Amino acid sequence: MNYDEIYKNLKNNLINELNLFDEDKLLDKIEENKFSKNIIYHSKSLAYNYSPFYKELSGSSLDTLKSGEPKKLGNNYIYFGDNSIQKIERYGKTGKLSGTDYIIEKQNIREIISIDNFNDIEKYIKVLFEDGIPIESYTIDDIENGVATIYIYNNEKIFKSLSFAMIDGLTIKNETIYNYDKDNNLDSIFSTVGDHQGIIYKKWSHLKWWCVPVHIII
Repeated sequence: MNYDEIYKNLKNNLINELNLFDEDKLLDKIEENKFSKNIIYHSKSLAYNYSPFYKELSGSSLDTLKSGEPKKLGNNYIYFGDNSIQKIERYGKTGKLSGTDYIIEKQNIREIISIDNFNDIEKYIKVLFEDGIPIESYTIDDIENGVATIYIYNNEKIFKSLSFAMIDGLTIKNETIYNYDKDNNLDSIFSTVGDHQGIIYKKWSHLKWWCVPVHIII
């Protein structure tokens, strides 16, 4: 498998996504779609991965989905849907809505549009599937000054993701490697940022970031 060619194609696809990015059109897409008002789950911390290993990249495992509505809204995620999750509302400690994530699934594409309580887009995620298996993923955080990420797959699993700073063009900000156990479950996530590297996630542990000097090689 030619990973250089895969990387080149994914980066070109990301550039195309950025060129097509239109906040007004994404907000219109939210208005055009119908989202269930039926509350099916709640959780204290995030219990749904928008894109592969989204929660684990923050250094912790997914929370447990609990059925129904919580007694209090404060510090809760509320999940709406019927047969699947279609919308997630995020509440702060005072019980005030802090943001909403809209999940749109059509054919082989899943889009997640995240907005804050001012109706501004915080994040856009696009995942492409083939026969139910994800094959391409893009995450765009803060279109003007943020970070865009591509995920590289190998045998139906992600083995690397590359994040780019969008200021002054797409320059590589960090490289992340995903390791699996003998049962092909995620075991750890190893990340390189600048001249430092370290484990940001380890299954069944609460590791803190550790680092040593390193050079990025793509």
